[in-house]
Amino acid sequence: EPPGCRIGPLPGDVMPSLISLLGKRFGRVVVTARAGRVGRHAGWRVRCDCGAVFVARADSLRESRTKSCGCWKSARLIAVTTTHGGTGTVEHTAWRSMLNRCQGKHNYAAYASRGITVCARWRKFENFLADMGPRPSAKHSIDRVDNDKGYSPTNCRWATAGQQLRNTRRNVNLTWGNRTMCAKDWASERGIVYSTLLRRVRDGWSTARALGVA
Repeated sequence: EPPGCRIGPLPGDVMPSLISLLGKRFGRVVVTARAGRVGRHAGWRVRCDCGAVFVARADSLRESRTKSCGCWKSARLIAVTTTHGGTGTVEHTAWRSMLNRCQGKHNYAAYASRGITVCARWRKFENFLADMGPRPSAKHSIDRVDNDKGYSPTNCRWATAGQQLRNTRRNVNLTWGNRTMCAKDWASERGIVYSTLLRRVRDGWSTARALGVA
């Protein structure tokens, strides 16, 4: 394991409730297995799209500080030191669509009126490409992690339709114990029909009762 990573707690450690990241994608990496702890943080073994395997901290993945094994940094360097020549590429199309959403009058209610804007840095395509990197696959599109904030390097990622569906303002999030997940994920985990779980919540059931744990 990389320096600083150890498997399992030391005597006297108190392990916090673990939110599973197994199978989730963050930038260019996909989580493949639990890997004990890195310092005081939960560690996860991840595989980069380039094939490299390494251990990353859970908080670093969730906060988008770890998006690759380092190969992304090389891609960013190339992007900012060369003429992009990207007109017509999927990344350039995504960038243009992002600008149009925030500037177009027909989208005013959903974006501009809510203060959803594109940061100054991303007004240049070269900077957008340097920060976001190439689109991982045809199933990915640009997504804002916090739907109440604008487009910027710290609030955007490439995400699949499924990931974006779980990130909409219409989504119902439920908290039980120390975990918060969308109702669809809770239904899958607890073996409850999704529509049944939603009906229980809308009927005023407590979260524990709706999830069948009380």
